[in-house]
Amino acid sequence: MPASASSAVAAGTTATEAVNPADCVAKALELGYRFLDCAEFYANEKAVGEGIAASGVPREQLFLASKCWTTTIYDGPEAVQAQLEKTLADLGTDYLDLYCIHWPVPGRHVAAYLQLEKAQAAGQVRSLGVSNYAVQDLDELMASGATVTPSINQIEINPFLYRKETIAAFESRGVKMQSYRTLRDGKAFSDPAILATAQKHGKTAARGCVAPPLLLRLRGGVRTLAEGEWEALHEEAGDKLVVVGALRSAPAVAPVSERKQPTRCRLVAQISRPSGVGRARG
Repeated sequence: MPASASSAVAAGTTATEAVNPADCVAKALELGYRFLDCAEFYANEKAVGEGIAASGVPREQLFLASKCWTTTIYDGPEAVQAQLEKTLADLGTDYLDLYCIHWPVPGRHVAAYLQLEKAQAAGQVRSLGVSNYAVQDLDELMASGATVTPSINQIEINPFLYRKETIAAFESRGVKMQSYRTLRDGKAFSDPAILATAQKHGKTAARGCVAPPLLLRLRGGVRTLAEGEWEALHEEAGDKLVVVGALRSAPAVAPVSERKQPTRCRLVAQISRPSGVGRARG
């Protein structure tokens, strides 16, 4: 679990309350967020770019990531390149820190990734990644001409969905795991086991889900906690970890062209790290 994975909305508490994505992003940056995990599918990158511009935060202080959606991947390398250039224009930048294949579209994802390798060579992308990949997808990618190993694989990781063998396989090949739905959209906060752990340490349910694995991620990998480590890591973390709960999910899925700008944006808090713990981009 990276120091960066918290699917969250920076403002708004009800399903009917409208939130301007640009205002949401600008406020998040004011509060110290520095990693914005965007995607073509979210259909709000132009508004995210407006929020960045309004914030006044220098580009070099930001870590900007995005993902290419399935329909574009299916349409081929030229469509992938065109979408990357649209994302760059919408976000108001000439490079991305990370660009990912959102899903391994059968028969199409390899060609899309090879196009991203060209974009990386041209300086438009600093790191390449994948999302929702199984080990077999990575095997296919690397056996089909890819020369750049993905830096990350973004999948769902939380106490209720922990694919130990998948995580170990990717980590063993130098691919870091980035989690989404780390807090299960807030749906785990009433779980008895999570509540018992959180209450034992005087923490919120969100910290009960996240704090110990987060410290482990900062130390270089996701792994199962040995007996006694959970409590020790909670004690070390103290109040130094900032965790943002998932306040609201995005609207129901529809084709990108038909959807209004969702208020969801994956936002990453600036985290005060315990001494001796290095920075993790994720």
